[in-house]
Amino acid sequence: MSLIEQLGGYKKAKSIRDINIIEFDGDASGVIIHYMGNSITQEDLERALLEYRRKHNIFEIGDLYVFTEKYSKHSVIHKVDSLNSGKGCIRHATDEEIKAGRRL
Repeated sequence: MSLIEQLGGYKKAKSIRDINIIEFDGDASGVIIHYMGNSITQEDLERALLEYRRKHNIFEIGDLYVFTEKYSKHSVIHKVDSLNSGKGCIRHATDEEIKAGRRL
């Protein structure tokens, strides 16, 4: 069972993350979350949420993405600034692409 499932689903896990960020004035790095028998760091929760979004093609403001090759020859990485993006022509940027600064 994934961490997201252990926490009660994506919406619940996102809510836990958001509450933590509010409680720690926007910076919850290094904070350990204890919830329903789970002890996880804020970073582990952020990573699990990102992987879930990548797997399920969910985009949130701030996520990094690239246009699929079918729609653009450019390999620039973009940041979601509104949720009106055409999901059929974009995909999440991978860790490797983020590190390289371009679509691979």
